[in-house]
Amino acid sequence: MNIFNLNTAKSAVLALFLGSSLQGVVHSFGEFHNAWNTLITSQPLIAVKFYLPGCPPCGAIAPVFHRLSEEFASKVLCVEINAREHKGLAGQLGFSRFPSFAYIKNGQKIAGHTGASEGQIRSNLMSLIS
Repeated sequence: MNIFNLNTAKSAVLALFLGSSLQGVVHSFGEFHNAWNTLITSQPLIAVKFYLPGCPPCGAIAPVFHRLSEEFASKVLCVEINAREHKGLAGQLGFSRFPSFAYIKNGQKIAGHTGASEGQIRSNLMSLIS
């Protein structure tokens, strides 16, 4: 699976995966923002799914996002972020309802939407790579 999960546990440990190997481990919640900034500046095309655990629409769209992450694996890094644990980042990107998706190109959000629509995700991924 070509999807990466950037989340902290209660102990505030964040594993940052790039490619198939562990590239770095963030040991404090405060370091999440540094890891996020590194990620968005090192990867030219990123699709981010913000979700809430236990959210039915978030759970329903998860296999779709995973499948699309496989399909676009050679072009787009797909990332999942728990919005409950990272409210600040979700809010900074303009999201307060979930699931929400942000599409980032060269460090800048170029599109985003809220809702579990495979067609909308696919369309935004196609726009991101064009």
